Amino acid sequence: MILILSTPTDLDTQNVIEWLIEYNAPFFRLNDEDLLNGNVQFYYDLSNESQAYFRQDNQKIFLKDVNIVWFRKFGFLKSYEETFKGKSDIIKYLYSEFSVIRSIIMDLLNDKKWLYKKKICHPK
Repeated sequence: MILILSTPTDLDTQNVIEWLIEYNAPFFRLNDEDLLNGNVQFYYDLSNESQAYFRQDNQKIFLKDVNIVWFRKFGFLKSYEETFKGKSDIIKYLYSEFSVIRSIIMDLLNDKKWLYKKKICHPK
């Protein structure tokens, strides 16, 4: 399973997805804004990390089943910036909250193969 961490407006991600569909490669696209607006739910239990998953509609993607992670513009939140233009306190809060979620997800995926330099997208 390929997990694509992206943002809704990235057309390059969509082009890659079309290629993955053509070759019947299993994948799941996780858009940053879909996590924030509730279109995708993230389940994580500290006492049972192996059961962490994303759910979208009736589909569950367990993180333990992910083999490859492609980090592609995950965390830009551009539509939120446009919606709350001029309200920097709200934007800072959203980025702060998303940063925590992103860190948890990246820690859970730490042992996977990454198609990106992880140290750039996940500073310690």
